[in-house]
Amino acid sequence: DGVLKIWKVDVSELEFSLSYNSVKKNLNDVAWIDDRKLVTVSEDGNVQVWDSVNRNPVTFKGHSGIGFCCAANSDNKIASGSMDGTLRLWDIRKPNCLQNSYVHDGPVTAVNFSTTGMLVTSGFDGLM
Repeated sequence: DGVLKIWKVDVSELEFSLSYNSVKKNLNDVAWIDDRKLVTVSEDGNVQVWDSVNRNPVTFKGHSGIGFCCAANSDNKIASGSMDGTLRLWDIRKPNCLQNSYVHDGPVTAVNFSTTGMLVTSGFDGLM
């Protein structure tokens, strides 16, 4: 439904919701960038960075297929994987994609950064 819900885990209480009318399809993944910002990827292939204070997302476009996964690191980098078979690397301070790679024979279904900045992916091809 294009709504992010931020919860207080210790009391199982909804803190607040973020909603933006440009998200026309379901959000498929979400990751914290820092204590204030989140990144999402949606069925329309868009990657969005949400600021929980001013609540206005910035949209990064590039995937031609359904967006499956996203991750962030402490260096302002985000990664996203898609049904189109691409892994995209972004810098949240810049509007353009830094890197676009075909890393699997099929959709990229999971992505994550290590604490040292390495990136791991998995896909429908069963490879990691």
